[in-house]
Amino acid sequence: MADKSMMTALAAALLTCAAPAAAQDFPDGPGKETVVASCGGCHDINRLKVGYTPDGWRKVMRMMENMEVPVPKDQWATVTDYLIKFLPERARPPAVIVAGPVEATVKVWPVPTPGSRPHDPLATRDGALWWTGQLSNRLGKLDPKTGEMKEFTLKSRHTGPHGLTEDKQGNIWFTGNNTALIGKFDPKTGATTEYPLPDPAAKDPHTLIFDNTGILWFTVQQANMLGRLDPATGAIKLVTSPTPKSRKSSKTSRACDAASERGSRRARGGSDRAGNDRSRDEKVDHAVDARHAAGEHDDRSALRLRLDRAAKLDAALMHRDR
Repeated sequence: MADKSMMTALAAALLTCAAPAAAQDFPDGPGKETVVASCGGCHDINRLKVGYTPDGWRKVMRMMENMEVPVPKDQWATVTDYLIKFLPERARPPAVIVAGPVEATVKVWPVPTPGSRPHDPLATRDGALWWTGQLSNRLGKLDPKTGEMKEFTLKSRHTGPHGLTEDKQGNIWFTGNNTALIGKFDPKTGATTEYPLPDPAAKDPHTLIFDNTGILWFTVQQANMLGRLDPATGAIKLVTSPTPKSRKSSKTSRACDAASERGSRRARGGSDRAGNDRSRDEKVDHAVDARHAAGEHDDRSALRLRLDRAAKLDAALMHRDR
């Protein structure tokens, strides 16, 4: 029922016509009406003007098909031809090859599902390489030695898988961008377990990582939140960042490390107060020295502000963790 409601809302949004002024900005031709009506629902229609190569436009259209954008079946080819003809890739300056002492070889494996928008490759302990097919609703697995690939369809439609991480049992955990959930995929059985985020405002779970106690931490980018999930119970706790609109994406490691340190201090019977082992000024001195050694220059007041914000976030997480 939730999937049906989501698709209804998505279709309604995508069918919302762009403003007449925007329509006038696009050349006349077969397919224009469908482009103007359907390509401004979930993003600014003017993004189309960046342009792509013919192959690039075909890949983009496959992404849209994977997401079931409500374009009539007999119009997909017409729309693709329109975009290729009237919105070609813009000229770009040629790349400059800079000689250096190191050479690298890049090997590329095309994924099985066109337009899947592969995301966040993850090297697992068994030597495999996993990825999320964000727009194909799949997880993928590659054996780099043989080139063999497998794809696994997820439990809910249009989950929008994004970040990936592995637990000690070999399960693959992922964030569901579109459906606001954390998922666990068991490669042995092919089963997916879903953990919906408990707050309706928690949109766009993004990146996730395990701490050394086995707790899963994750960012909720658009909601400006951090979250933690206990795999043993499935319990999820969320906390809002003290910095408005900080757009947390892959900044989980600091909070994760802080939480792990709190857990270690508890196990040792020590104090649970953030920064108990060193004063704030000692931390500032250490940070200043490190950044100056790296050729970077931050004044002490800016670093104090950052430490204050980190301490507030740590305190908030600690409070929610009780």
